[in-house]
Amino acid sequence: TSALEAVKPLPQGESKELIAIVMHRTGKAQWRADEKATWQSAQVDDALPAGAMIRTGLKSALTLRVGLNSSILIDSNARVALPRIIQDGDQLQTAVKVERGRADVKVNHVGLTNDFSVVTPTGALAVKGTGFACRYDAFDGTSIVGAKTNTMNAIEVHYYASKLAYYLSGGAISSNKNENP
Repeated sequence: TSALEAVKPLPQGESKELIAIVMHRTGKAQWRADEKATWQSAQVDDALPAGAMIRTGLKSALTLRVGLNSSILIDSNARVALPRIIQDGDQLQTAVKVERGRADVKVNHVGLTNDFSVVTPTGALAVKGTGFACRYDAFDGTSIVGAKTNTMNAIEVHYYASKLAYYLSGGAISSNKNENP
């Protein structure tokens, strides 16, 4: 019931700002709320507002749940910004700016209209509901590539009385009999 309440349309003309939540971090990843704020180390469950800027180091990655309908894996040595994350009536409006590096994006259909865009220095993409990756560098410009869905760790499983966490994506299966996928 609470999940359905979270994705119901707002009254016509009403809007609210949404946030991005850090789901997983590997290596060095930092964020700041805007250009004037100081950089801080990204931690699981950090809430990033619209306008947040993110940077990752070498051999690092950051997975975010953005708004109500998308997940983003920001790869190593990347610079990404989240200029817009809002719900306006029955529409989810999200903009992701890939300034450098690679970001894997998964946009879900949740019963509201998706207005999701990825902007790079040389182009813009409109996403209605799919998974893909967008990469930008000075040599090749903007590239669209297949998403690294198996590294997104979209599902995290903890078994009672166990200190281990299992991350599942794609065709992975976990059960009480066979915990490690």
